[in-house]
Amino acid sequence: MSRRSLANLRQRSRPSRRWRAATAVSLASACAVFAAACSSSSSSSTSAAAPASAAASTSASGDTGSGAMTTIRLSNTLIAGDEIPLVYGDSIGIWKKYGINLVEQNVSTAIQYTSLGAGQADIATGSPGSIEAAVGGAPVKIIGGIGNDVIELLAQKNIPNVAGLKGTTLGSSAPGSVTAGIIKTYLGQQGLTPSDYKISYFSGSFPAVITALEAGRISATSAGYPYIAQAKAANPGLHPVATISSTPIGILGGNMMTVNTNWASSHGDAIKQFVKAWNEATKESKANPQAAIAALAKATKTSTTIATEWFNQQSPLDGWFPLTTDQYKIIIGSLTAQYPNVANAQFSSVVDNSYVQG
Repeated sequence: MSRRSLANLRQRSRPSRRWRAATAVSLASACAVFAAACSSSSSSSTSAAAPASAAASTSASGDTGSGAMTTIRLSNTLIAGDEIPLVYGDSIGIWKKYGINLVEQNVSTAIQYTSLGAGQADIATGSPGSIEAAVGGAPVKIIGGIGNDVIELLAQKNIPNVAGLKGTTLGSSAPGSVTAGIIKTYLGQQGLTPSDYKISYFSGSFPAVITALEAGRISATSAGYPYIAQAKAANPGLHPVATISSTPIGILGGNMMTVNTNWASSHGDAIKQFVKAWNEATKESKANPQAAIAALAKATKTSTTIATEWFNQQSPLDGWFPLTTDQYKIIIGSLTAQYPNVANAQFSSVVDNSYVQG
């Protein structure tokens, strides 16, 4: 399965538009995008860009209990942060053990939840921005998280602490990105208002943010792995003024697992098996760190040094977990600043942990 190089990894950002019923009309164009952007895992011979009818023929049988393989089309935007279990699971073929033919679709953030709602994927791992898509009418629900990312507020050496960010310029990929939400929420909790600092945006490109940080053109940004290790290797003076993942708002940096509810209604057992496989991959990666590090370095084309730091810092946080109402409130508080329409979204309307726990 091909993977993007570190230089081409893109920061997760939330959808910039609401789901529209008219999206279904543009399904053919979405498929064309998938044909260019998606790649299949080595465990699957099914094309990730197959039309909905063709993909359905491999998975529409649902949970028959006959031992037949069930195809799951997994939408993902990049390999970063808390997705070590996905990489290691691929390397040891864990999905087949649980009766799953996993087809991995590497898609752009702009279409991830639109395409999930349109039935072009079955499950997505991505930002909690799927809440905004659900509120807009997309048939999608969060079924839990896959582990908080290690998130540091990485700053230049002349910035001694969070208070020292007053009067400085921080960086983010886009106004609606996860990075922007984390920065604003965390600094607000620390007593800094938006008038106390500036945020420069880099046309949706998080690698461009990291490049600017390394070069000293911005004072700080929030980042996870492998970007933390990459930035510190290029500029040893960079240091964390806060580890945000150790606070309650660390939930903002984690990936959610979201399903297309139309598909999920007839594939409940497959969802449970997929999460069991994910959790076994999590456990096995921790039991076999050297093998997991090698798989991570190979899949993301990073150095063994970076992959080792990434694994050592991130793996303790990995693994599926049910989203709580307290975590949900934190997410909604951050999302509302960018998407006011989610302010009144009810937990039960956009989150359902019972797909896994029920």
